[in-house]
Amino acid sequence: MSQSQRNSDGWTPRTRLGRMVQDGDVASMEQALNSGLPLKEPELVDQLLPGLDDEVLDINMVQRMTDSGRRVKFRCVIAIGNRDGYLGYAEGRDDQVGSAIQKAIDVAKLNLISVDRGSGSWEDSAGGVNSLTRNAEGKAGSVTVEVIPAPQGLGLAAAETVSNILELAGVQDAWTRSNGNTRTTVNLAKATYNALRNASQSRTPRRAAAKQREQEVSEWCKQSFSFVVLSIWVVLSRIRLQCLISTEWTIVRSFLKRIHIAAWSQRWMTMLHMVNRVLRCFRRYSNDVLSPKPVMTL
Repeated sequence: MSQSQRNSDGWTPRTRLGRMVQDGDVASMEQALNSGLPLKEPELVDQLLPGLDDEVLDINMVQRMTDSGRRVKFRCVIAIGNRDGYLGYAEGRDDQVGSAIQKAIDVAKLNLISVDRGSGSWEDSAGGVNSLTRNAEGKAGSVTVEVIPAPQGLGLAAAETVSNILELAGVQDAWTRSNGNTRTTVNLAKATYNALRNASQSRTPRRAAAKQREQEVSEWCKQSFSFVVLSIWVVLSRIRLQCLISTEWTIVRSFLKRIHIAAWSQRWMTMLHMVNRVLRCFRRYSNDVLSPKPVMTL
């Protein structure tokens, strides 16, 4: 294999996804996860997400009986993440603690997931990424962990192990509820990871996604309400009221063209509907006041 097929760290990709990353066809971890190809090289994750944080959740000594006697190894439970939406979890076993930790870190990079963050709490405003979008539940052994979205500023109401995993995933505010033998750190950590993985694999319904977009548009309209009022005032000050009533939509469209704004944008269409409501009020006013009905005389 030529030297051009090796990167600066001496990594030689052996999988299709690895070659795509090296050639530049995949430039982010989101593209790698959405490609449908499995992650089989830890060096691939190092290229796309450098500087991952790792946390040792548990170190325990395990034994296995063989024909030659008992073999003692160390089991390490590791969680990694960039504190911005990506999380990995794995267990590693080896004769030495250091090598067991390194094995667990390499396997955790292959188990990397994208956490579906958002502001799913009814007490929070839409558009944030401080919590989860929905309730998440995971199970491992006898332990069941449920992660519930919380409003911004609450923090993590969870045990130490669960809190460490949520912090690595970038979740800042959440309630948690657990059942079972939670003193088993391995099952508690794995149940938390399974809960976040189940939440990332679920899909948002179209109705909920459309409602979230409507909320974002309404928030934007509230912020730009002063601009809408100013625009209406400019139109009414430069054009006669009767002309405005007769050719209201033509005038509004020409006004939008003058300030170089695309009328097909969803936000501006919402503003147009607001302008239309105001114009209807002026039409009623003109019919009642400006153009009074003739009085019949005897």
